[in-house]
Amino acid sequence: MGTTRNWRARARRGEGGFSSIGGLMAVAGTATLGGLLLMSGSEQVSAAEQTVCEYNKGIIETAIEADRVSDPSFTYPAAAGDDGLDNVRAAGWLRSNSKYWKYTGVGPNGQPQLVLRAPIAGCD
Repeated sequence: MGTTRNWRARARRGEGGFSSIGGLMAVAGTATLGGLLLMSGSEQVSAAEQTVCEYNKGIIETAIEADRVSDPSFTYPAAAGDDGLDNVRAAGWLRSNSKYWKYTGVGPNGQPQLVLRAPIAGCD
C-alpha cells in the first residue's frame, strides 16, 4: 500500500498549472516589453536615417574631390541636374542620385557646397 500512495503523490506533482497571479505577471511583462520596443522603434529608425545621411554625404564629398583631382585644371565640377551631381556621375565617380544632399557648386570659400534636401535630425 505504501507504494501505491507514492505513485499517486508523484502523479499529482506538477499538475498545478498556472496561477492567476503568474498569468497576470506574464501578460504584464509581455506588454511592458512590447511597449519598450515600440517606443524605441522610432528612435532606431531616426538614428539609422541619420547614419545613412552622413554616410551619403561622405560618398558625395569623395566623388566630388575625385572629379576635381582627375580634372587637369583641378577645378570642382559645375552643379547640374536635380541633385547637382550630373557632371560627377558623367565622369564615372558616382552611380546614383542623392536622396539627402544637393550639390550647389563652389561656395565663396572655394569649397564645394552641399545642402540638405530635407531636415534630418543630427545630420549636417
